[in-house]
Amino acid sequence: PQFASSEFEKFAQEWNFKHQTSSPGYPQSNGKVENSVKTAKQLMKKAKRAQTDPYQSLLDFRNTPTQEIGSSPAQRLFSRRTRTTLPIKSNLLQPRVQRNIPSKLYHAKKRQQKYYDRSARDLPPLHIGDTVRCTPIIQSSKTWKKGQVVRDAGTRSYDIRTEDGGVYRRNRRHLRKTREIPTTTETHDDADQERSPEPVPREQQTTTAVPVEHTTGQQMTTKSGRAVKPPAHL
Repeated sequence: PQFASSEFEKFAQEWNFKHQTSSPGYPQSNGKVENSVKTAKQLMKKAKRAQTDPYQSLLDFRNTPTQEIGSSPAQRLFSRRTRTTLPIKSNLLQPRVQRNIPSKLYHAKKRQQKYYDRSARDLPPLHIGDTVRCTPIIQSSKTWKKGQVVRDAGTRSYDIRTEDGGVYRRNRRHLRKTREIPTTTETHDDADQERSPEPVPREQQTTTAVPVEHTTGQQMTTKSGRAVKPPAHL
């Protein structure tokens, strides 16, 4: 909620940056942050099991060179290595500016994209009014909710209105287009209004009983043609 407030929107406009959110239940779209949180948790758990100082683990992590870049986070930030408990030569602690970092990151991402695109396929886009089924995000639920696309949220995300009237944001991977008839809250209301019977005049509501004459020797039938048999005691 704090990132959806008007104060934060005003803050983004004043500092001239774009606030781009990701779909709920799709951590892959925010993979860099998720991977950093995972790494920090693993460091804390290992330090707790080994009963060592967690800050020492963070210090070692910051001095470990990053794969495909060749420099550690400390080298990229301070332009030098930081001293740890491991023995190191003094000349390796001298400042040295790390160059071509953006190009190395770009080539590393391109290499990852090359292997990812071997099996990945783009899903067809959805349009407003399409009927879809939403993958349950909660692990305890196995029901795919039926809904209707109401807005394109951008970056392969859509706002879906479900049968209970709620509007949820979902990634394209969590949606399956179906040929079902949409049954949202608005559709139910319209259908109820269309099916409501017209008021009947009071004159037509009164019914008069028509006496039935029993003719001896004549078989009586109903309107549908079914024969009417008198009770046995008669």
